[in-house]
Amino acid sequence: MNTDTTPRKTTRPGPPWHGEWYVRVGLAIAAGFVVLLFVHPLLMGTVWPGGVYNPLTGFDRDLLHPSAPSLAHPLGTDPLGRDVTSMIMEGTKPGLTVAFTAAAAASLASLLIAALATVGRVGRWTGWLISNTALLLPAPIVMAILGVSVLGRYFTAPVFGAFFGLLAGASTGGLVLRSRALDINASGFIDAAVVAGSRPARRFRRDILPHLLPLATVYAFLTATAAIITDGFLAYLGLVETRFNWGTIVSFALTFRTIDGRIPWNVLISTSMALSLLTLAMFLIATGLRRWETAKYREEGSHRAPP
Repeated sequence: MNTDTTPRKTTRPGPPWHGEWYVRVGLAIAAGFVVLLFVHPLLMGTVWPGGVYNPLTGFDRDLLHPSAPSLAHPLGTDPLGRDVTSMIMEGTKPGLTVAFTAAAAASLASLLIAALATVGRVGRWTGWLISNTALLLPAPIVMAILGVSVLGRYFTAPVFGAFFGLLAGASTGGLVLRSRALDINASGFIDAAVVAGSRPARRFRRDILPHLLPLATVYAFLTATAAIITDGFLAYLGLVETRFNWGTIVSFALTFRTIDGRIPWNVLISTSMALSLLTLAMFLIATGLRRWETAKYREEGSHRAPP
């Protein structure tokens, strides 16, 4: 006979999350690119001779170029004799740099707009003005215009990602997070914090920010998706500082063709697939987090609704 009369603590089940597999698949793909980032210099220093597999100057004297995929060159070679696998691995670093720099900058910009909305009437109007001004300046178009100007020479991967993220985060992301912050700021527990003498900065940091972080993360990865595509396209057009990334590889494939004028499809398709996969990874992570945030917000709304 069970004589234990200790009350058991019951926990309310969390909101249903139907986007978990999106995040897992996206993180798995992104992790694969991170592995390539570390594997490439390891291969160059041990297995691959630099004269053959250098992504810029490599040349295999034993083959006619461009060559089809083989054991020595899994993705073949381009018309200049360079190993396509090594080229794509080398382009992984700027791609990831642009993605994560844009994501971080977008998060900071959108959270700053949300913070301004909670510190009083002046801050609220200041954030509204910044967001609506940035909304009139679409990040891809602004980056293309700046790329044509003399400023394009300064568009390294980190600078490009940071500037793109600030523009995108201050516009759409800032408006959405500002609206959510105002909604939370009107809640009863915020009123209680005001009565207790909590200052605006402390209220935002302790009571509002935790509710905004999931949504800010969603917009961060959506911004990373747009930044990857824009950076590749502008690099293909030659509107950013000349550097070795996937956009320039595609440009090389369309510029340096075979002797009879044919496009080296092994270069074009494999590079486009790498660009698409990294973009897909960012999009899947953002989609999964958005579904989780939507379910969480609906659950909070049902708790606030009167019986």
